[in-house]
Amino acid sequence: MIPAPDQKPEPNINKVGRIISHALGAGFGAMQKQAQATDQAAQGKAREDFEQEQQTKLRQLDIAKSNALNLSLHESNLLSQNERDTDRAQSKQIADAFRAMPGEEHDVREMSAEAAKAAIFDPNNQTWAHTHLVLPAGFDDVKDSSGNRLKDSDGNYKTEGRVYVIGGMKDGKVALPASIVSDIQKYKKYGDLANTPGLDGLKEGDEYEPKQFIRLYGALLSAKKEVVSGWGKPEAYEGPKGEILQRNTVTGDTKPATEEQADAYKMRKAKL
Repeated sequence: MIPAPDQKPEPNINKVGRIISHALGAGFGAMQKQAQATDQAAQGKAREDFEQEQQTKLRQLDIAKSNALNLSLHESNLLSQNERDTDRAQSKQIADAFRAMPGEEHDVREMSAEAAKAAIFDPNNQTWAHTHLVLPAGFDDVKDSSGNRLKDSDGNYKTEGRVYVIGGMKDGKVALPASIVSDIQKYKKYGDLANTPGLDGLKEGDEYEPKQFIRLYGALLSAKKEVVSGWGKPEAYEGPKGEILQRNTVTGDTKPATEEQADAYKMRKAKL
């Protein structure tokens, strides 16, 4: 810039200062923008980490809930003498579905029910029940290390409960087994299934993320538990042919009364 006739030339030191000031200002602005961008990225990463942590906690709660429901169902079925062969077959289908998932292999194994129970209540590993899905697998003979069947003190062959254990819950897709689909249609009016949308269109092979599958399975277990509770105190009555039946107080389904129920009904009828 050319100075006016009456304007004193700007000292070089001022020019240098002004240039440095502009340079510093521009540099500071760039640094500020970079800092803001870095801060935004850090905040975004923190949000993602927090959301991932919450999703992990929810999945662990769903697993623990399913384990508790399965245990409760087992006890209820023992009391009401309901057969669980279909549930055991379903457990195998679920285990096979997780084994068949593409990508990283899931930890799917079979173990004794006692070993699983010890792991669930291990005071030194209180997260196990939240990270491993436990499914009933029926009973098997107890054998020694050579494969020979063992006997108890009365000479009877020993048996033990067996379970499938699914751990890891890695990312991927798991296909719905046929028995899950049919049971959902059967029990969709009960438990948590009653408030679950989109059940009518389910079909075998539909793929779910493990966390979604476990939540759906837990809803199914809650529905089964409600139905089983209807056999806890069934209504005994006399059928059209004089047979004594029991009626589920939840679903209205009927089946032959046990000998104890039939005797109790006849005694009540005799007192009328």
